[in-house]
Amino acid sequence: MGRIGFNQSSFAASALIHMYCRCGNTEIADRVFKWVPNPDLASWTSLINGYAQNGQPEESLKLFEALLESGTKLDHITFVGVLSACTHSGLVDKGLEYFNSIKEKHGLAYTIDHYACVVDLLSRSGRFNEAGDIIKKMRMKPDKFLWASLLAGCRIHGNLDLAKRAAEALFKIEPENAATYVTLSNIYAAAGKWAEVAKIRNLMDVNKVVKKPGRSWTEIKRKVYTFLMGDTSNPRLNEIHTSY
Repeated sequence: MGRIGFNQSSFAASALIHMYCRCGNTEIADRVFKWVPNPDLASWTSLINGYAQNGQPEESLKLFEALLESGTKLDHITFVGVLSACTHSGLVDKGLEYFNSIKEKHGLAYTIDHYACVVDLLSRSGRFNEAGDIIKKMRMKPDKFLWASLLAGCRIHGNLDLAKRAAEALFKIEPENAATYVTLSNIYAAAGKWAEVAKIRNLMDVNKVVKKPGRSWTEIKRKVYTFLMGDTSNPRLNEIHTSY
């Protein structure tokens, strides 16, 4: 750390932790965190969220419990990573406990991000009644991330009625987003509702929504090549296929 001029300041530590987590290197991020004598909340939060975003929910929750024991005053950002970690660990009741503590124990106001996280938590586990109750009690308008979380949960569990409601809300917010149409179409297809699938495709045509083809990248001889699914025009096509 000293070689790059790291002086153990909390501000520098938070920036480094965030950077390493964004790069997927939580091991070095953890080293930076432990190097700081008295990490501030930003450093704690950066690593908690970093673990959650990099598929290490257990580490995220373990660190959050350590943060609680430290007596550091929390803010709303910290809970986003914690709720996400609970979602990916399947700890629904624990996540609800943390969600309720935001206001009841820590005196913080709920944000739209908190609501989106808890709806994601509940819908992924099939607890749609509870997710619906939370949406009804919200004192703010649900955003696209919340509706998208609900739609994703409906896809997992095949909840057609709620999927339609979530998709219709998303159509109003961003009618040009092909992902919503495709997800709803896939939900109907999985249920064998082919007439509904046809309606969705027709709606895409009416709204002039086009699904963008998948794009991939590969490096050959230190040069990056971009190509689309089914693309045969690239002059290094054979080498690209060989590299996979």
